[in-house]
Amino acid sequence: MKRLKIIAILLIINLSFISCDTEQGVQLRIQNNYAEAFHDVKLGNLEFGTIESGAKTEYQHVNSFNLTVSGSTDTDDELTGSITLPPYQNKKYTLTIKESGEFEPTMD
Repeated sequence: MKRLKIIAILLIINLSFISCDTEQGVQLRIQNNYAEAFHDVKLGNLEFGTIESGAKTEYQHVNSFNLTVSGSTDTDDELTGSITLPPYQNKKYTLTIKESGEFEPTMD
């Protein structure tokens, strides 16, 4: 009986650590391969701010799988459009802004 109580307590502790895992859910970051920095970059309700050329942002948690993309450069090149992510839970994606200005999401 004592052993059963110890196992139950350990199980509860393990489950509490799993439920507190901040890496769960869908996460997205941006890689800017464009020749210029993009400013005020937004994906849906996520704000990434300025992303320098060649830079990669930190991951942010995504609450929607359909995201509108926006941002602009100092020379008024616009980053506009939308992306649809596959509805896989616990996945990480990188949205790459290509040298051509097009963007593409890939699963990491």
